[in-house]
Amino acid sequence: MSPSVRCNFLKCIAPKQTVPRCPFGNTHRPNIYMGVGKAEDLGRRFYYCDAHKGPGKPCVDHKDTLTPILPEVTRNRLRHALKVFDDCRKDGLTIAAATEQGKAVLGPEELRVENTVQPIKTGQSQSVDVILYLMKNDGYIKQEGQVENDAYFLLSDSGLCDLMNFPYSSWSVYDRFRKTFSAIPTFGGLSITKGEFLIFRPSAFSDEDCDDLKTLVTHLNSHCPIEIAVMNPIRHAEADKPERGPEILDWTHL
Repeated sequence: MSPSVRCNFLKCIAPKQTVPRCPFGNTHRPNIYMGVGKAEDLGRRFYYCDAHKGPGKPCVDHKDTLTPILPEVTRNRLRHALKVFDDCRKDGLTIAAATEQGKAVLGPEELRVENTVQPIKTGQSQSVDVILYLMKNDGYIKQEGQVENDAYFLLSDSGLCDLMNFPYSSWSVYDRFRKTFSAIPTFGGLSITKGEFLIFRPSAFSDEDCDDLKTLVTHLNSHCPIEIAVMNPIRHAEADKPERGPEILDWTHL
């Protein structure tokens, strides 16, 4: 089995780490230890400051970004989840199905514990389900994204960016208003309404490459009906008027 497949699964289930922005403008690239060299390092996250293509020098050594060693009970449960994932893949299950089976053996605390102190945020905070297609005809996995002030910014979600290799790879999000997939903006936010979820896929994928896509879209539209704004009658009448060109003043009789 490809090491990257197992690594991506571990990234889905291990406690998260908040990756800050580089003060020098470089890219911070997150990663995770699989516990190969040292068993006690399993699930520890870190990031390194990539100055090779960046404008400045590295702001930190990756060894200084390591999250604390996880409790033994947590490491054991992560190993058990990895074994379940491996066994499912050997039995021929898709990556998406094996991921769900592996997640099922974990307690909920592994999915929400943070290893680092979170910055203080203002405004209302909530979460949104992110449906992610990683491979063609392989089903999808579900992740959770944080919403701030009714918007979700993928670039600020280091965990998902790592899984998707975003923004270096092109990804699209389903637009339920246009009923098609649109490119995800690198620096822009996605507006989130109550009960909504997001569907992401590589831009090169077609609808036929995404299993159960039609079911997902139907579910999304049934839970989040598109609301048509009712305009003020006066404003509506103004909007119906034909556009006029610039007004020309006649000074002849002055």
